Amino acid sequence: MQKPQSHTTQQQQSVQTPLQHQTLASHLYPLVENLKDVTESRARDQNSDALYVDGQKQNLEESEQLLQQRMKLIEEYKKSVEEIVKKEP
Repeated sequence: MQKPQSHTTQQQQSVQTPLQHQTLASHLYPLVENLKDVTESRARDQNSDALYVDGQKQNLEESEQLLQQRMKLIEEYKKSVEEIVKKEP
């Protein structure tokens, strides 16, 4: 009984020589490096975006606090002026 030729051929084709491995690796290495660079770059972009948003939130909170302080000062000034006007004959 003879073994099927195609099965033996597939086994022979699936065995790669070190040179084939090296050639494949030399072709894949730049692709993997590019993928790594893009992934790292995107991660940095996302971190930068997050820091920017956090910075904007902090600026907004500080602006709101300053606005509240100014509104309070204006209200106090208004009351002071009203008292002076009431005291005048």
